[in-house]
Amino acid sequence: AFTPEVSKLYEIEAFLLTQTSDITHGLKVGIGWPTSLVDGAARIQPTGSVNIRGKPLLTFPGKTVGVGQSFLVTFNGQDHELELIAVERTTFTVRLRGEEITRPIKPTK
Repeated sequence: AFTPEVSKLYEIEAFLLTQTSDITHGLKVGIGWPTSLVDGAARIQPTGSVNIRGKPLLTFPGKTVGVGQSFLVTFNGQDHELELIAVERTTFTVRLRGEEITRPIKPTK
């Protein structure tokens, strides 16, 4: 892993993604160091989402996970327990050690 040194300059090349917060506020641009959550969330591949009795669930082969439940994801040779904190029609949000990330739901075939 890369750890920057204090008071040293670094040239960083980046690919920036932009997201509109709403129609009146325009674009938000952010830059951050890669984290375990970013690495792990990229490996989560739900098959879709369902809503049962008003409760949104994220679906995986052979199981479902509800909001507030935790599940294990293995990346970088370690198991990490992620908490599912939101499921929308096309996205889901997970938390790891206080950090949150929202990812798209891309149903697999």
